[in-house]
Amino acid sequence: MDRRQLVLFLEHPYAAFDGSLAAPTELLLAGLTWPTEHWVDLAVSWIEQGAPIDEGIACALEEVSRKPFSQRLRHRSFALAARWRRQGNARRRDGD
Repeated sequence: MDRRQLVLFLEHPYAAFDGSLAAPTELLLAGLTWPTEHWVDLAVSWIEQGAPIDEGIACALEEVSRKPFSQRLRHRSFALAARWRRQGNARRRDGD
């Protein structure tokens, strides 16, 4: 599905998403990697509403925290990724 169509799902609450047309991860990555803040903010809101995080989402959140978006959005993104990593989901280093 086209990324432009995917991000439109983010305009609705995560709880209303049924997952029949796309995986939540696919939508979140489309939103988090969008060049404008609006869709990134909606994707972060979905995560705050309980959408699942995986390694790819955590990395995308960390990227968002380094982009020239609003400070509030950068902090929310960083906090979500950091919380996910603290819960035992940290990247494994070679030799671990």
